[in-house]
Amino acid sequence: MVESKKSHFRGKPRPAEAVEILYQLPGEEERKAFTKNIGVGGAFVLMLSPPKTGTLVELQVIVPTSKAPIPIKGEVRWIVDGKRGEPADQHGMGVKFQALNVDQLLVLNEYFASITQTVDHD
Repeated sequence: MVESKKSHFRGKPRPAEAVEILYQLPGEEERKAFTKNIGVGGAFVLMLSPPKTGTLVELQVIVPTSKAPIPIKGEVRWIVDGKRGEPADQHGMGVKFQALNVDQLLVLNEYFASITQTVDHD
């Protein structure tokens, strides 16, 4: 019997490969961080002290397949801040990207294609 995998709650899983980003919160300096996962709809950004939900954030996503960072605006939709016992290395913010344009989507999809391996079943 073949086990079926539970489908991801977003419909499509997000790549778990860490991507470097620069982020800026309102009134703060730009900082460096890494994603835990990323997709065309958003990302989970690892950080020790995430901002409150609803905070607007500006990101510069740095993917190896692009010559320049991808500027993306987003909103913090959820956070992991240790109040439920999560370890510090898992703290961060879930960011929903705001209206990506065609160029941003193309660069992100090119990156995702570069890390996706296909399996030949012949």
